[in-house]
Amino acid sequence: MEKIDSIDKIRQLIAAVRAKRKGFLTNFYLDEEKHTVWIDKGVLFYLWEGDTCFFIHKKMSFWYVYYLSTDSVEFQRALVCLKERFNEVSLVFDVVGRWQQCQQLLPLFQSSGFVEESSLVRFFKMTTIMESDSEIETVQCANSVQVRQAHELLCRYMDDRIEQIPYLEEYKNWGRLGHVLVCMMDGEVAGVFDFEKNASTMMPRHWLVHPDYRGKHIGALLFRRFLYEANDTKRILSWVIRSNTVSIKNHLNYGFKEEDLFDFILTNKL
Repeated sequence: MEKIDSIDKIRQLIAAVRAKRKGFLTNFYLDEEKHTVWIDKGVLFYLWEGDTCFFIHKKMSFWYVYYLSTDSVEFQRALVCLKERFNEVSLVFDVVGRWQQCQQLLPLFQSSGFVEESSLVRFFKMTTIMESDSEIETVQCANSVQVRQAHELLCRYMDDRIEQIPYLEEYKNWGRLGHVLVCMMDGEVAGVFDFEKNASTMMPRHWLVHPDYRGKHIGALLFRRFLYEANDTKRILSWVIRSNTVSIKNHLNYGFKEEDLFDFILTNKL
């Protein structure tokens, strides 16, 4: 296993798999800003197993693993080798795609000794104009201190294996962009809602109300402010844990529709 020291190295490894001209199977998508943070922190590695290249993001208590392979047969062989070599470590994978695509890949993991830890489904909504009001104006874009406090809440109350909590360095960048919303009560962050945004699309990432302030409609207030922030985009895409019936109901109430797109999280150790 070798450390990745540059974005160019990532591109070279992707090109090396494609150059085999046998097909291309992956769950990795380059994000220069995010992956630069990982490289700078020294937590991103790569490993070849045959025609498969694994990218390994080493977290404190587990490794998040991404793959670039030529086909399902080659990938399963490499997957078995990886598990045998590092089975003492908690390995976590994402399998993302349409239902039929996922059902073709999931047996490869299951027969290699991996089990499903959780799964998500994507919802979408075409943007409709949300009018401002006195309530949603109480939700604010987090300042630098509040960004740090919000990040601490995510780390304390969310499951990093499923929610993929960003590093504080990444989160500060989100804050500078105005992509971290907070609701303040009694001088502390009572709720946080963060998102990614480009010219056409909004995508919520984390939505959390502090346990001490639940039942006060803070979650709904944060979500309404998020919809207001989406006024200058065309659509909203939202990943929801399939077992979270409350969140699914809320999305449907706000006009979201379920897509045929899923994210299965698999691990060798529950």
